[in-house]
Amino acid sequence: MEGFAALADPFRLRILDRLRKSDATISTLSDELGMAAPSVSKHVSVLSRAGFVIKHVEAQRRRCSLAPEGFARLGEWSKDYEALWSDRLARLEVMLDEIEDPRC
Repeated sequence: MEGFAALADPFRLRILDRLRKSDATISTLSDELGMAAPSVSKHVSVLSRAGFVIKHVEAQRRRCSLAPEGFARLGEWSKDYEALWSDRLARLEVMLDEIEDPRC
C-alpha cells in the first residue's frame, strides 16, 4: 500500500501533524518545520500522491490541507487486521487465564 511508504518518513509525519492544526502553505510549513521549501514541496507531493494531502493552488502559493479520504482508506484496509489481532489477543487471554488457574 503506497500510503505506508508515504507515512514511513518521520518528516512527512511532522507535516501531517502540523496540518492537523490548520491548512498551511509550503512556505509556512518550511518556516515552521525548519526545512527548505523545495524539500517540503517534495514531501507534500508524496503525501498528495498517497492521498493524505490536498494541494490547492492560489496564485503563486500552494496551500496544503489534509485529505480525510486517504486516512479513511487506510482505516478500512486495517480493519481486517484489527479483527485478526483482537481475536488472537482474546485467545491469548484465555490461555493465560488457564495457566494462572490450572483447574480450568
